[in-house]
Amino acid sequence: MDVIVYFLMFYFSWGMSLSFSFVVGQIIIFEKKRTRMNTDEYIFLMLGLWML
Repeated sequence: MDVIVYFLMFYFSWGMSLSFSFVVGQIIIFEKKRTRMNTDEYIFLMLGLWML
């Protein structure tokens, strides 16, 4: 029983982080197209959001 609960918790948290990173990536791609950020700023922004 415990194994199933742990698996569901792990799966849920992994899915949440994956969907969150996908959404953040889409937002950043949109902003990048709009503002023409250079690549260094883009990488730092990705790292900063990933650290949160």
